[in-house]
Order: sequence, then structure tokens, then C-alpha cells
Amino acid sequence: RNRLELEDRPVKNLKSLVKTFGVISKAVHARGMFRSAVWSTGAGSVLLWAKDDPRFNTPPAQRFAIAAGLGRLLSSVPEGRIGGAAHGSQARWRHTQFANAFAAELLLPVQAIRRAGGLVSKLTSQYGISRSAAEWHVGNRLADTDC
Repeated sequence: RNRLELEDRPVKNLKSLVKTFGVISKAVHARGMFRSAVWSTGAGSVLLWAKDDPRFNTPPAQRFAIAAGLGRLLSSVPEGRIGGAAHGSQARWRHTQFANAFAAELLLPVQAIRRAGGLVSKLTSQYGISRSAAEWHVGNRLADTDC
């Protein structure tokens, strides 16, 4: 958010944001293999998300999958290196936690949570995040004594 100078503003066009990192993104039929997958060739990166996963049949759920994929790419594949990662039910737990935390903070910054007093109903539509993801994130961030 700092690098993109977003402050606490909502991410309006997530696919454009992903492009600013030089990442090509696309919806694919994953057939249950992953929710999102990323890889880098050193010359560029690709982020795919499962358009056939029933859990992602709403725009907020798709946005979260894309943001988590970006988090997975940024945390798992060092810049300029070749590598890849999948984000899904078979993914490594710690990497999945990090990717989900990245996605939640990218889509719903802590400053907005503070300003809204943690009112989830006020935040979900404004920031394009699902109610369940917002509830988890608000609970985690309000429990954080440094926030």
C-alpha cells in the first residue's frame, strides 16, 4: 500500500494494481487444483485464479483470491528469480496464512478499520471484501496491540 501510495483508499481495480508489479493475471479452470497460482520466469510473472471454484463466485471472493495470489508471489518468489507457488487447500499452512494476511491488508487497510471503529458492515462494500474475510481481518487487527 505504501509503495503504491494507496494510503487507506480502497483498491478500485485490482487487476491494474497487479499489473503495476509486472504480473500478468488471468482466470482459468483450475479443476480444484488451486485457488490461485503464481510463477515467475525472471522476465515476468503470472498469476492465475480459479474461476471454477464455487467459493469464488462473487467479486469480493475473486478479489481476495487475486490479492492472496499476489501476496504468495511476493513472499515466495524473490524478485528476478524463477519459481512458483500455489495457493489452495494443499498449500503450506504458513505461506497460506501470510498470503491471506497480505490480501486482507491490501484490500482493507488497518487505517480504514480504525476509522470505521471496526464496523464490518460499513467496510465490506466500500473496500470490496467479503464479510467473512473482513470479520477475520478486523478481529485480527483490533487484537493487535500495535494497530
